[in-house]
Amino acid sequence: MSTHSVDPAVSQAVSQAKIKSPCYVKYFIKAIFFHAYFTASLVILLPIFIIRSLIPGLGTWKNWSFMQALGVFLVRHTLKSFIRFRMQPLVPREHGLRESTGPVGNFIEMLNTSGPGGIVEGKGHFSRPDREWFPPPPLEAFRGIFSIKVPGKTQVESEYYNGPAIIEPKWANVRTRGFWFTYDKGPAPKKGPAGSQKRPIILFVHGGAGVTFGGGDPFLGQTLIKNLTETAKIDVISVDYFLAPHAPFPIQVVQALGVYVSLLRDYGYTPGQIYFAGDSFGGYTVMTLERYLRREGHFLIKDLDGKAPTQTGMPGNILLSPLLRPYYSDDVVVNKHDIIDIAYLDWGLDALKIGPGNPNNVLIQERNAYVSPYDTPSEEAPQLTPIFMVLARLEQLYDEDMLFGDRIKKAGGDITIHVQPDTVHDFGTMFPFIPEFKETCTKLAKWIHA
Repeated sequence: MSTHSVDPAVSQAVSQAKIKSPCYVKYFIKAIFFHAYFTASLVILLPIFIIRSLIPGLGTWKNWSFMQALGVFLVRHTLKSFIRFRMQPLVPREHGLRESTGPVGNFIEMLNTSGPGGIVEGKGHFSRPDREWFPPPPLEAFRGIFSIKVPGKTQVESEYYNGPAIIEPKWANVRTRGFWFTYDKGPAPKKGPAGSQKRPIILFVHGGAGVTFGGGDPFLGQTLIKNLTETAKIDVISVDYFLAPHAPFPIQVVQALGVYVSLLRDYGYTPGQIYFAGDSFGGYTVMTLERYLRREGHFLIKDLDGKAPTQTGMPGNILLSPLLRPYYSDDVVVNKHDIIDIAYLDWGLDALKIGPGNPNNVLIQERNAYVSPYDTPSEEAPQLTPIFMVLARLEQLYDEDMLFGDRIKKAGGDITIHVQPDTVHDFGTMFPFIPEFKETCTKLAKWIHA
């Protein structure tokens, strides 16, 4: 394995750094008010939602069924409630009560709005069969835009990045929870030497604007990922990254990188077996990770898989309703039928400390392709890992995602775009749209297994 020299000052700073625990009292107080408000408001609004869903034209799309219309109203109300209270799951804690097996652990996870994970999907060899805690990336991986900031060395000069170091030393210690989903409900993959894995896998990063949901919750885990796994016939490891503002950008990318490196070094996967996938903000994250691997990650790829099909080594990047830029533009048409609005994106960008309103060193440069994958230079299009992008015709991000896809395709990039009619943003997370999502996954499966 090729190595990258690590500054002793960086090693020392990382060894001494610690991550602070969240304030549990503040969380529980907020949770009480949130659940009281949400329950009371839903009692009042549910009859209205039912009536509006029954009568065409009262804020619903003409081709929706009653259940689809009602589902959209309910999800919209849930997201607005999250935004109002800035309600988030607590940061996962290794060996905590939420990690215990049985109904107690599952119940506490549900109260935490993070769900039971894929416990029925991956039977295996861990204390909880659905999950594993992955180590952080090796220190040599913290290079370029992911360089660690230490006293006396706050500027980075490398082949692909010249600017300030933005990673605090403490984040180089973070371990990341991942949820296993196996398509045949068999054992979770076991650790082994290089080349020991016989099946491909998707490294999945969930959406939620970087501030909500989790890698194994009822929406992402039990709905989207479960159906993706079963329909596309491929295993998934879902990254349960730390949410902002507890962890600002790009810590989510660093955590996904840690899981990726562990799949290679500990589990015996080769780069050519690992697809990346992400919905919404997860799509943003995997595009940023793909760029890092393409520019800075050759130390991982060359010695592991000399026959890797792409510059990054991975065979494909799957983007589901991806968020690709942290700013607004006049070329986007607002769709009143979608489940998300601008306030949701504003919350995420503010917490992540990226975008026009956050002068956080290099991150104020919102058109930097690391911060805005939408602005990937056209000359890089032929170098991009092949992309399969899924869009909902009624989602807010449809126009900008289509503009991105068309530009990449015209510039010589390998991108397949599937548009699902009569659906909303991230429709794979919603039970009423499962048939449409399975239809999408069937087409995705043909792309994966071609």
